Parts: sequence; C-alpha cells; structure tokens
Amino acid sequence: MSKVKSPQQKKALSLARDRRNAFRENCKASRKGIPRSKQRSHQGQRRAVERILGRLRAGAQESEAVEADILAKTEILRKERTAFKKHPDAPLREHIAKKLERRKRPAKPEVVSPSFDFSVRQVRRGAHARKEASSWKAAILRDAPLVAGYCADEPQWRERVLRWCDRVAAT
Repeated sequence: MSKVKSPQQKKALSLARDRRNAFRENCKASRKGIPRSKQRSHQGQRRAVERILGRLRAGAQESEAVEADILAKTEILRKERTAFKKHPDAPLREHIAKKLERRKRPAKPEVVSPSFDFSVRQVRRGAHARKEASSWKAAILRDAPLVAGYCADEPQWRERVLRWCDRVAAT
C-alpha cells in the first residue's frame, strides 16, 4: 500500500519518477539501437588496435613491440572516451514542459518580404546576376501571375525590385 495519500503528492511523485523518450524516436527502437551502437563502438576499438598491431611482423624488435603496445593502449583509451554511452530518458516533468513550449511556437514562420535595397558593393556582379535581374524585370513588366499577386500584397516591392534590376544591369 502506498504511503502517499493525497492525489497532489501522487502526481508530484509521478512527474518526478516517470521518464519519457526525449530522442524523438520510437520508444521500441532503443531495443535494437542501443545494442547496435555498442556493437559499432566495440568494433571500432578492435579495428583500431588491429591497425596498430597488424604492422608488427613476426621478427619485430622488442622496442617496436613495446611502442606498438603503448600506442594500442592509448588508442583503446581514446576510443573508450568517445565510445557510445546510453543517456537516460528525460523526466516526465521536463518532457511535458518542452512539449508545451513547442505548442506555443507559431506553426508557420512569419513571411518576411525580400529587401532589395542593397548597397552597390553588395550587389552580385557577373553574367549570372544580370541574367537573373533581367528575368525578374521581364516578369514584373509583363505582370506574371505569381509576381502580380505578390505585388498586390506588397506594392512597394515592385519598385524596389525594378531599382535592383536596374542597378545590377548597370554594374
């Protein structure tokens, strides 16, 4: 029988003790992923040692063998420091707080109208930039459907782009 009697205390204990997978993957994936990662880590250690010790020949000098042994041991230590380590799941309290924070963020980012008020130094130069500017200018002057719709929402945009096109063509 539980020693905690009030529902508030039970809820607080539940939020502190329970944990959730915070890696945004299927919780069942850990059953295969963790052993596979440990396996890769161990294989990397064995390969590193084999690379070092594989250089030794049957008639190697004792100094070469000692040097290879030291290199192998330092490589094992380096690989162990960078080896795979399991991380615990996040406490339920933190998981819920992050989830609520994500919900507060807007679903779509705000639409920012492009700014074509560049200084002359910032304007891209070259044949590609002139070709791009001429295609924009032609689309604006013939009232292409997509550009016309955008110009209806942002009237000052048309003038800015035309000024930008003229500036690029002049350089």
